[in-house]
Amino acid sequence: MIKLINLLKRNPAMSLQEFIDYYENVHRFIGEKYFKGYADRYLRRYLRPVPASIYPAEMQRKYDVVMEVWFPDQKTWEACFKRMVIPEAQAEIQEDSAKMFDLKNMHFFVAEEYESQMEKSIATDGDAETIKTINLFKRNPSLSLEGFIDHYENVHRFVGEKYLSKFAVKYLRRFLRPVPQSIYPSEMVRNYDVVMEMWFPDQKAFEDCFAVMVTPEAQAEIAADEEDLFDYENMEFFLAEEHASDLKK
Repeated sequence: MIKLINLLKRNPAMSLQEFIDYYENVHRFIGEKYFKGYADRYLRRYLRPVPASIYPAEMQRKYDVVMEVWFPDQKTWEACFKRMVIPEAQAEIQEDSAKMFDLKNMHFFVAEEYESQMEKSIATDGDAETIKTINLFKRNPSLSLEGFIDHYENVHRFVGEKYLSKFAVKYLRRFLRPVPQSIYPSEMVRNYDVVMEMWFPDQKAFEDCFAVMVTPEAQAEIAADEEDLFDYENMEFFLAEEHASDLKK
């Protein structure tokens, strides 16, 4: 499975709600037109602020949506992109993209995904009560991407599992790898190195988990490992409003 992650920022002339409305009622149909027959999934996860009562720090907003496209294999992905780069397709896509996106802040990557086993893990997308959070993290500049992934998966994830396992139903890390130049030759700006997701079955589980995580003891343990792992000036935390296309229609 090939999973692509697109980090996209809205046109500054649009409010977040206007951006979501336009994407879901206009632009998504262009995506579906080109993804159908190739992609297995096409998802938009819009970044909403976390309530100040849970997380009072104000977040930077480098992006407004995490868009994902999943392909069954490399061959299918390449076939899809060959179709999308023909002049007629590019003209249609670019014309509409210019209306809604900040074209200087559109970056996409291949995701290298790791998932922890939670006590109450779920295999589905959840339901209307499921709370999904997205964390965008950049690595400590002293670490290579490989060193960052190695430390996260062999050290830091266990700290996360300690506090999340009784509350969350999913804990995922999607590390951002460059797209092969044979498919997309432009070099991507790397504002973040991982998209980390936490899913909770409902609001109460979300709030109960964070009530534990903000205790002095928990904060001391978490911060002690984060200091060597992350760039503290580039750590963002949002709620995800998720929309998924049915590509089988």
